[in-house]
Amino acid sequence: MITVVDTTSLRIPLGEICLAGTLAVPPSSEGLVVFVHRGNPFDVRVASLLHQRGLSTLLLDVVTLEEARQGELDVTVGVRADRLIGAVDGIVAGGLHRGQPIGLFGGELGATAALITAARRIHVVSAVVCHGGRPDLAGVWLAVLRTPTLLIVGSRDTSVLRVNRDTARTLVAPHKVAVIPGAAHRFEEPGAIDEVAAAAGTWFTRHLFGASTAFPSMATS
Repeated sequence: MITVVDTTSLRIPLGEICLAGTLAVPPSSEGLVVFVHRGNPFDVRVASLLHQRGLSTLLLDVVTLEEARQGELDVTVGVRADRLIGAVDGIVAGGLHRGQPIGLFGGELGATAALITAARRIHVVSAVVCHGGRPDLAGVWLAVLRTPTLLIVGSRDTSVLRVNRDTARTLVAPHKVAVIPGAAHRFEEPGAIDEVAAAAGTWFTRHLFGASTAFPSMATS
């Protein structure tokens, strides 16, 4: 299925840096999903499948090109979360979401940043999907989280699967752990990415479509 989308490259200024992103809007869009990384073929594939479900996507770099060259693991989870929060605030202030509900999609440390952002922007973020992530690293923010959260893990990624299941038991927010059979950490097995996209698409359409687009207040922490 071919879905024609309008694609725009953009930069979101945050203090001394700018975050680069690619915004793609399909016809009859009903929600915006912000990816906490871009340029990865995995994310590009998932985004293209979300477009078929009527979701716009913003593939966002929370790590600058210079930082990536130096070693992006030096950029802490807290910094990533602060930047993602700044980007979400900028999206709302600039109307890039077109008044539509916002979801977050992230993997590994990006997943942790997405959870912290959802907890700190509780009236703005309507759904979160994490893949192969470390939700436990969100720490005290997990107790604050109320946003519907899907945790996707490969069945062969045993240590991360255990962490995700243990963390899920502590969540107050509506949540689900989705296990992709036969998949390892990077979901490189045939068909695994499509299964991730299908699970994410179902979660986002369930929790974004029909969600309130009014933002009566915004957490400032």
